[in-house]
Amino acid sequence: MRLDRARFRGALMGAVVGDCLGAPFEGAPGPLPAEAFAALARDRAPLAWTDDSVMTVALAESLVRCGDLDEHDLAAGFAARWAEAPQAGYSTRTGELLARIHAGTPWREAHRGAGRPSNGAAMRVAPVALVAAGDLGRVLTLAERSAAVTHPHPGAVAGARTQAVAIATAVRYLGPARAAAGAVVEAARRAAGDPVLEQRMAAAVELVAADQTGPQEVADRLGAGLAVQESVPAAICAFARQPDSFASVVTFAVRLGSDTDTVASMAGAIAGALLGEGAIPRAWLERVPDLERVRALADELHALAVR
Repeated sequence: MRLDRARFRGALMGAVVGDCLGAPFEGAPGPLPAEAFAALARDRAPLAWTDDSVMTVALAESLVRCGDLDEHDLAAGFAARWAEAPQAGYSTRTGELLARIHAGTPWREAHRGAGRPSNGAAMRVAPVALVAAGDLGRVLTLAERSAAVTHPHPGAVAGARTQAVAIATAVRYLGPARAAAGAVVEAARRAAGDPVLEQRMAAAVELVAADQTGPQEVADRLGAGLAVQESVPAAICAFARQPDSFASVVTFAVRLGSDTDTVASMAGAIAGALLGEGAIPRAWLERVPDLERVRALADELHALAVR
């Protein structure tokens, strides 16, 4: 199987770009007016990462450093990045967990309960989807293992599996972009392994089939909050509505409102995986910090995937 380096770059850079563009609207009720996002998109002011990008990059760094997934190294990497920027938007639970790990508590002992079915593992899963893209079974395994370090709730793990398979299917897909939508949605639905998430993915399929579905309908039926059964189907739906345009995917994802940075980051990762680095608007790329670092990590993940 041939894996395209430009599509690895597109996935990782797309995740960060989506995060940065969604961050200014996080928590806003949806659907957002089209002009609200258009005004931000026209601006030239620098954008900023949130915890979505910080943890995505930390996962990529750990994979590159270890040559594979090492939960202990990953936990330490997450904790180190949290300590550098604890105000990056972490949830209270995740921040407290990473503080305990940073203070020396082993990650398995740092957990206090399984948490909740949030999107904290799904939002950062792109690197494992890429490094294991040649083997969807391995994608599932690595997604589960990477999730368990901070988000062991079965629902959160299911969300990571679903998002990872969506990205891996997109980066592997050979054919017209429009035709990719069905393949990505179906592969993601099969990967869920969670009744609630499967039900929401079925609803996403119906929304995608209704060709003129807008942000109001998607927000009403799926939601776009931090619960994984809302945000993961919403992100996949945002991608599948117009999979041949990175800008349209991210615009739609942000306009859903609520957890805008995470939904746009996940949707951007899928769109970037399918369309490649060149599909991301240059004007957006120019506003995102540390993008050369992200591009270099994508290249190193590609080298690991094809070795």
